[in-house]
Amino acid sequence: MKQIFCLILLLLYSVGNINAIDTPVELKPPTDNLPYPRAQIKNRTIAVTATLNDTMLVLNFNIAVGLSTIIVTDDLGSVVYQQTIDTDSTSEIDIPVDFFDSGDYSIAIHYNTVKLLGYFTF
Repeated sequence: MKQIFCLILLLLYSVGNINAIDTPVELKPPTDNLPYPRAQIKNRTIAVTATLNDTMLVLNFNIAVGLSTIIVTDDLGSVVYQQTIDTDSTSEIDIPVDFFDSGDYSIAIHYNTVKLLGYFTF
């Protein structure tokens, strides 16, 4: 019975890892610390998309926005990755995550007056 249970857990773990490949990370403006509710803006273009796979967090800047600062923090608030890039010359950045510990992370992307936040679990 114990062997069957372990086999089922192993199969579920394998399927879970297969489904986690190229998971989109939703980036959106922060909504905390506002004195009033923020209205939804339709047809708003977010200049960057993020995708997480087993070894990389891939950021793709769909629109050149100039200098952009990328900060990844763990669930304790410690910075585990930080870089400033020029999106006028580079549209994609690969952030290696295979050295990250398991847990929850947040990513903040700052450019011009825009701040985007996203959350992911590795």
